[in-house]
Amino acid sequence: MKELSIVITVLDEQDNVSVLSEKIRSALSQFTYEVIWVDDGSIDHTAANIKKFSDAHTRLVSLTRNFGQTAALSAGIDMA
Repeated sequence: MKELSIVITVLDEQDNVSVLSEKIRSALSQFTYEVIWVDDGSIDHTAANIKKFSDAHTRLVSLTRNFGQTAALSAGIDMA
């Protein structure tokens, strides 16, 4: 069982996912956690970069188009 689930919604954030991933890993290294990234229809390389920087704590939900932050957050919460 995970102690912590973090849901992060992203849209066209290809340059930021690596930095955020590293900060999360550093801050939560003492916990059992998962990071659920919800790509809300990005048209850049956001999903590819999430996969590139993923590890055993990472889960990715890729929405087929931009549904908005509320729908994306709901999808992430459902996955948690």
